[in-house]
Amino acid sequence: MATTSITLPVTADFVVPALLIDATPETCVNILLAGVAAVECATTSVAEETNATLTAKLTAKHEAQVARLQKDADAERLRFQKEIERLQADANLAKTLRADTENRLSEATANARQQAYEDAEERIRTAIEDKQKAEKKADECQKLLLAEQRQAAAAVITEKDRAEELVNAERLRADRMIEEKNRTIEVLQGIGANSSRKGDAFETKIRTCVVNAFGTAGKFDILEKQYESGDHIFEWDAYKVMVEDKDKKEIDAEDIRKAHRDFTNHSECDVLLFISARAHIPKHQRPGDIDIALVDGRPAIYIGHFNTKENRILYLQSLQPVMRLLIELTKKAADSPTVINEKLSDKLRSIRQHFVYNENIINELVNKAKAAERNIKGSLDELMLTIVNVQSTFKNSLASVVTDDDTTAPVVEEAPVEEPIQTTLRVAAKRSVPKKKST
Repeated sequence: MATTSITLPVTADFVVPALLIDATPETCVNILLAGVAAVECATTSVAEETNATLTAKLTAKHEAQVARLQKDADAERLRFQKEIERLQADANLAKTLRADTENRLSEATANARQQAYEDAEERIRTAIEDKQKAEKKADECQKLLLAEQRQAAAAVITEKDRAEELVNAERLRADRMIEEKNRTIEVLQGIGANSSRKGDAFETKIRTCVVNAFGTAGKFDILEKQYESGDHIFEWDAYKVMVEDKDKKEIDAEDIRKAHRDFTNHSECDVLLFISARAHIPKHQRPGDIDIALVDGRPAIYIGHFNTKENRILYLQSLQPVMRLLIELTKKAADSPTVINEKLSDKLRSIRQHFVYNENIINELVNKAKAAERNIKGSLDELMLTIVNVQSTFKNSLASVVTDDDTTAPVVEEAPVEEPIQTTLRVAAKRSVPKKKST
């Protein structure tokens, strides 16, 4: 019989049984068949036993789960039953409370309606009585008013005539003051064609402004005028100021050159004020008609169109902090020439801009102050006329008292007079007063 060899995979630790080492092909076939049959039989038995075990376990687990769910369902059913009973009890209580509330509300509504009817009837009755009293009082007041109106009409006519006389007298006085001021202006502005007299008048005008603006300082004195020393030199605290004033329609370069010459020759002066009454200053035309420059290392301030300033004295007073600052800056700059070249020119421009800005604010405030003054004057005039009318009414009232025509008098609350406390005077023996010890 022919034979065939087969190869079977085994584990590494497999040991070949001794029976298979020298076995014949028939023996090997029988051993393999017997082994396969035994394994198949064992596998079938194990599968059947495993299926039975799993079925039993699943059945037990299902029954336990069903029992647990049944227990939970019973507990939840019991809880719902109790909740339903509680809600039913609350509903019954709410119905009872609602019925009680409706009963009390109906009773309160009936009581309130009855009270409202009673109150309304009482108010109507009181209103009718008040109306009758008011009509009676109105008739009495109407009669008194007619009598007072007749008296007041005559008094008003008299006081009106008197007020008109006062107003006419005041207007006449104001006209005289205006005429006097106009004559003064004509003296100052219309002196004539003589340029020297006209210049002297403007110098006097500037001198007056300087005295009023700077004269409140701790030290102030206008020095005697000298040759080539400007129009004015005055001492102001620790400084000396030179003023050059021009009242011309046009300022030329020669006017500026002479002012610079005089200022240069007077090194004791700390600042130069060049004031032009009616014209701008050539090469110094800036917004606000003011410019600042340096002459001989000292500050020079150029003011154009000075006559157009609303308040010239206030303008010069506003200029004082600028003058102080410029003097101090230039004195410091004299010790450090680089400051003049690098920083001082920018500072001068900034100072001028600040002054112009401040002048605009002051002008606005001055205009508001004048408007307020006019309003106050109008209010005072109105109050004075009212006082006149009140005094007239007072006189008429006193006259009516004398003639027994007055039936009513104003009610004035007076403080109650306290009764003196009655005390019994007792006389006691005089006690000696101990002397104070000297300290």
